Amino acid sequence: MHGAAESERIGDHSRTPARAAFSSCGGAHLGRGTSSPGHFLKQGRQFLNWYVRQRREWIGEMLRIYGFINRSHIVAKFDCSPQLAGHDLTAFQTDNPDWVRYDPRRRAYVSTQTGQGSTP
Repeated sequence: MHGAAESERIGDHSRTPARAAFSSCGGAHLGRGTSSPGHFLKQGRQFLNWYVRQRREWIGEMLRIYGFINRSHIVAKFDCSPQLAGHDLTAFQTDNPDWVRYDPRRRAYVSTQTGQGSTP
């Protein structure tokens, strides 16, 4: 016998791990009309949502700490697709051309800054 609580629990998919992972990759589950000015940051001619900002800030932090980062680091941290991770890295490099470069031998984006405390 299924009660109302049981049917609500079965029908509620908002807290599933797949939903949480999807939201960390871009928040596309937020329907139309939910994008208030507080959810976006204008960077150049592009508006970035909270999820994109989090990933790009983390990329900068990892470059400052370790001096390099690759797609698999972003995929593991944010549980997103390799394509999305590659897009974030390319966009980060485009926005900060003097701060990071791609090293094809290492298959990683490498910081070009030598001193600590320098930020993109």
